[in-house]
Amino acid sequence: MTVKYKIVPVTKISARDLWPEEERDFTPWLKSNIKELSDVLGMDLEVIDSEVRATTFELDLFAEDRNVVSEQNKVVIENQYGKSDHKHLGQLITYASVLGANAAIWIAEDFDEGHLKAIEWLNENSLDNIGFYAVRVEVWKLSEDTVCVKFVVVAQPDNLVREGVGRERKLTPTNAAQFRFWEKFKDKLADELAKHGEIWSLRSARAQNWYDIGLGRTGIFIRNSVSFRDGFAKASIFISEERVEEMLPILKANKDTIHEKLGFDLDWPSEDDTNLSKIVSIKNDKVNFDDENSYDEAINWLAEMTIKLKEVFAEYI
Repeated sequence: MTVKYKIVPVTKISARDLWPEEERDFTPWLKSNIKELSDVLGMDLEVIDSEVRATTFELDLFAEDRNVVSEQNKVVIENQYGKSDHKHLGQLITYASVLGANAAIWIAEDFDEGHLKAIEWLNENSLDNIGFYAVRVEVWKLSEDTVCVKFVVVAQPDNLVREGVGRERKLTPTNAAQFRFWEKFKDKLADELAKHGEIWSLRSARAQNWYDIGLGRTGIFIRNSVSFRDGFAKASIFISEERVEEMLPILKANKDTIHEKLGFDLDWPSEDDTNLSKIVSIKNDKVNFDDENSYDEAINWLAEMTIKLKEVFAEYI
């Protein structure tokens, strides 16, 4: 049966038509709807504060990316109506430096080509734990009382290039293979989640042997890891030093129920484990990493384990 859709004309309008004042109208709306921006950037943003004083200027929004499970998760967001200008570019860099941000997001209705080149240059020449983003905000009028707001990323870090540029080191064949592996894993996980109508904010792939996924609470997250040399993949619940005393007893008290819900047993830290952080994990040591055609087995297994771990452990954290 053919599904019939009603096609309606749309008109692009100014952000000011919807939000008359950027500071009073747009910034509060973005703060309340930060997920709209998070989704297009692959982040999990949580706003800490708005109109934050940084030297003689005030930053629009200061946030954290909960996909990044270290202290290097601070994000500055600068909004601008109209076309990008030098003033806001300078303010963005000032905010990032003063507030120690690891991501700087510049939102405007249009971007000058020179400013996009500047963002590209900053990404290519900054350390690989700092990223600059240019995001275009579009407002489309669908009817007299209905509009659609759309964020379009027009410039962002190229993680594969930056892994080679950052810290003045070249990307080794192993690093490049790790990056491609996690890119495929991210795509596979997103596909599996879509089948169940779920969307998670997934971090960008990096050239390293692990890929972390937040659980919505600071200090506890899923860590997927692989060893190309030793031929194994591991899915773990990582509990940081600050949360071990609080979380580990709760999880251990429910260990049998957790195993029953998962359908398999996990490896738990022993009593004589001297690591301050604790890891509860399951390991697949029969993975073949001889060539990239064999990656799918490990990727499929990790995606399955990740979904199960998040579903079950979310109840206890």
